[in-house]
Amino acid sequence: MTTRPNVRAHPTAALAAATIMSLPLGSIYAYSVLLAPLEQLLQARRSELASVFGISAVFFTIGANLAPR
Repeated sequence: MTTRPNVRAHPTAALAAATIMSLPLGSIYAYSVLLAPLEQLLQARRSELASVFGISAVFFTIGANLAPR
């Protein structure tokens, strides 16, 4: 059986790890804010741009499940 790391001994490391993990999640969900400007800039349909969000969400989920715990 493995022991859990003592988070209280390294609070700065725990905060840094939480921030690093939040950045990919934030960038995925902030994509919806950029959808309308990207639509105009690239002159692409919303369905084409939304597929990028779908693909990234699928691979993020796969990566989260394959990551060591």
